[in-house]
Amino acid sequence: MWSLVVAVFTSAGTTALAMGQATNPPAELAQVESLKAKAFEAARTGQFEVTSQLLTQAIELQSDPALETMSRWLEEHRVRQEKVGQQRSNEFEKSVSQIKLVKEAGHDAYAIDFLAAASLYATDRDAFAKEPWVREMIAEATAMAQAAEDAEQWLTARRIYGDLSAIEPTQPLWRTRLNDVSRRLRLLAVYAPKILDEMYDKETDVIEAVRLIADPERNPTPRAVRNEEMDESFKVDWRKTLEGVNAFMLRDAMEDARQAYWRTSDPTDMLTGAMQAIRAVVSTRGLETSFPQLQDEARVAEFRAALDELQNAIQQLSDRRKLDASITAVLEANRLTINLPPELMIAEFADGALSRLDPFSNVIWPYDLADFQKSTQGEFIGIGVQISQDDEGWLKVVTPFEGTPAYRAGVKPGDLITHINGKFARGVNTSQAVNHITGPRGTSVLLTIRSPEGESRDILIKRDLIKVPSVRGWSHQPGGGWDYYIDPESQIAYLRLTSFTKDTGEELNQSVARLASSNVKGIILDLRHNPGGVFQAATAVVDKFLSDGVIVSRRGERDLNPPPAVTAVPHRDDLPNIPLVVLVNQYSASASEIVAGALKDHRRALIVGERTFGKGSVQELFPLADRTAYLKLTTSHYYLPSGRCIHREEDSTVWGVEPDLIINMTPEQMREANRVRQSLDVLHDSAQEGETAVKEQDQLENQLLETDPQLSTALLMLRMRLAGAGVM
Repeated sequence: MWSLVVAVFTSAGTTALAMGQATNPPAELAQVESLKAKAFEAARTGQFEVTSQLLTQAIELQSDPALETMSRWLEEHRVRQEKVGQQRSNEFEKSVSQIKLVKEAGHDAYAIDFLAAASLYATDRDAFAKEPWVREMIAEATAMAQAAEDAEQWLTARRIYGDLSAIEPTQPLWRTRLNDVSRRLRLLAVYAPKILDEMYDKETDVIEAVRLIADPERNPTPRAVRNEEMDESFKVDWRKTLEGVNAFMLRDAMEDARQAYWRTSDPTDMLTGAMQAIRAVVSTRGLETSFPQLQDEARVAEFRAALDELQNAIQQLSDRRKLDASITAVLEANRLTINLPPELMIAEFADGALSRLDPFSNVIWPYDLADFQKSTQGEFIGIGVQISQDDEGWLKVVTPFEGTPAYRAGVKPGDLITHINGKFARGVNTSQAVNHITGPRGTSVLLTIRSPEGESRDILIKRDLIKVPSVRGWSHQPGGGWDYYIDPESQIAYLRLTSFTKDTGEELNQSVARLASSNVKGIILDLRHNPGGVFQAATAVVDKFLSDGVIVSRRGERDLNPPPAVTAVPHRDDLPNIPLVVLVNQYSASASEIVAGALKDHRRALIVGERTFGKGSVQELFPLADRTAYLKLTTSHYYLPSGRCIHREEDSTVWGVEPDLIINMTPEQMREANRVRQSLDVLHDSAQEGETAVKEQDQLENQLLETDPQLSTALLMLRMRLAGAGVM
């Protein structure tokens, strides 16, 4: 009889008492269950000390191995969190002391870097930003940033405004100034790269000296390899970036923006933005290396005067005609004075005008179209290898992708690519390398590979269609495939979505099918650092875990916008009852926020981590002219099932998805966790499998849990849930 009572009052897996053994009275069992439930609710709100106390009380009432296991999990988590908290406190104190050292050395303009670091480690960031000494430093830095702009020290200005934005993330002024300075640096990067390199050299040297003052024991960072060391053919000629750009595209883009933007746009404001961008071209010193005519001060002055006259005269025109007439006038004034390439004027006019709408509306010009398609399609023509650039400027293979030409050709993790088609590649950045390694399907690329042991060999690899997986597991199995189980004993799986492509839904279907067949009990869905992607992929992911209900709504402010589009999932059972924890952070954006927000609002998942990015604007593509370019325009905003908008406006105090359980991570923890995570993603040969490899794998997995407090917290919550402590 008592055994039956135990079965009724105890959740599965919470008791090891055998049939017929003596048990506690029903009242005590009910009290134990109540304590467990309260313990879980305390953990949901981050009150882990209370959770521990409640579990201790439950253990005193009932000697249950499951309770003791939960207590052990909690203690392991406490030790990890205590270590993380101590690291955070140490880094805060270190950053504050470094501010003093740097200021005493006379580098006041760089002390703000360490103040920004201290703010990231502060227990209460808002309170820290309001402290009098912090306010004084912010005022000093503001003046120094303006002085840097006046002196055309764009890198210094960008660094300071970036620091100020980190300290005061809700202050729109810093983002505005940062955008203006970043435009100057973009112009230099495209049209005067050598001058920008020189600026980087000077700034980097000073920063390195300041870092050594702040931390004398650190090893100096090796000086970056200069572009002069690499083959000149790797450099991108600015003329190629402007190929195919024409005024018809610009006029189409401005008209589409006027008609279809999510709220009524202000042509006068857009024109102001366009004029600022055009003026930046003629006032950014260094561009004369590509455009000698900018050295003619008289013609530059004449062009500026024409812009002033145009901006005053254009106010008399109707909104419909303002932008179109301005395009004609700017191009004509340019032709009659400085005579820069009209394509340059067109591109900058578009960038400036659309920047006044929002950061996500822009023109995808013909040169950029292929890269844009890669980012959304999740596939491209290449050899299938992930590369990075090491501290000495070499191209290093992170990992080949499974089943790709590079993998079949024997390219290994850790290999260095020294030459591409016989051209010395040291100093080539990853973007330049990708442009030369990729190419038409069926063609070949010759790579010279040097192994970590120093052996060099030439490999001729034929290019093919490469599909980059967006759904990944816990660790790569030797020879291919994923091991999904972060905790095989509790049957807890780990799925990481790196982006949302057109194939994400099908990839998830395959992963979920494997998990379902292996009797998965719980899933951690990691959306951290996921920038988003295809909208339909986001709804497909939610559809896997939700049996019915609204996922997301779309609407704008104008009558011209389409009516609200609400997407609801069909009634079906994929994994509607599997306990689910979703990991997010400040780099989870767009489609990631749709998924996390829908699962949170329907109470389908526990959300752990940090508040998401707040990119809730919907962009649609409008073909321009001959369809070799597109306008990416915000036409509406996303709203969660609760009715709250995801998007972060400049004056927003609430945005994105707020986690149920907030667990912060420092930049160092993120970098270290990403480094270990990357090691687990490496694809090794099955021949490398052995006792040593297994031991190294276990060490990496334990290291990741030690380093990543968000992941370890998600694992704890699922373990407790599966042990019967509560419901999500």
